[in-house]
Amino acid sequence: MQVRAALGAIALASALSAAAVAAAPPANESDNWSGYAATGASFKSVRASWVQPVAQCFGRSAGQTSSSFWVGLGGDLRRSYKIEQIGTSADCYADGSVDDFAWFELWPAGNVPLELRVLPGDRIAAAVTLGRASVHFSLVDATRHEYFSRTLAIHAPDGSSAEWIAEGPARVVHGHHEVESMTDFGSIRFTNASATSNRGAGSISSRKWRAQKIDFRSDGVDPGSGFSGLLETADAAHGFPSRLSRGGASFEVVWRRGLAGGKSAPPGSA
Repeated sequence: MQVRAALGAIALASALSAAAVAAAPPANESDNWSGYAATGASFKSVRASWVQPVAQCFGRSAGQTSSSFWVGLGGDLRRSYKIEQIGTSADCYADGSVDDFAWFELWPAGNVPLELRVLPGDRIAAAVTLGRASVHFSLVDATRHEYFSRTLAIHAPDGSSAEWIAEGPARVVHGHHEVESMTDFGSIRFTNASATSNRGAGSISSRKWRAQKIDFRSDGVDPGSGFSGLLETADAAHGFPSRLSRGGASFEVVWRRGLAGGKSAPPGSA
């Protein structure tokens, strides 16, 4: 269901005041991810919390759009094509209706919807934990007092990276993977974001690993990804993560409408 594009070339971010925020990690661009990823360690678990955002659906003129919010392990595509992930989605359909739901996924297999009701404003906490040959998924909807927990057997689970992501998922069209327009979710804030690795536990900005900020710009094909046919339209949306908070455990992703050529409209523009 979802394309995992190789991260683009690293560009150094400007230095930030340590009194206000965590040190800025290098920035990357992705075909459909927006958020943060950590590499440089063997990861055992990842977790975060967020509030399910309110999707803005515009009907037939916008067509179908989709946004997913998740935590996961694996997927450093320089070495691996496997991800263990869990999260929520906000999908819009051509009639203007919205579908909010929770799911887990052992990519490249498709996602598995959870029998757990999710509505905008619900407080979500999600985690992925790896064993030697297993993966444990958990998701709590604290607003509705509902809880999902499942352990699955998996051959060679991948802990090459940890991720905290807002995503524009992809679909297969005529044999090609195309990134869908990202549902207008306004903004979403990831909190209590942390991971555990062979080097110990820490927040996103821990010195135990390398953190990378990821911008989502749906502006064409990433030559390193091996995929083609990615969406490039005048209303293609982008997602931009903020700098990390003090301590590195929270950040915000803001939805912005894209412009022709893959550029982004200024914040607040329609």
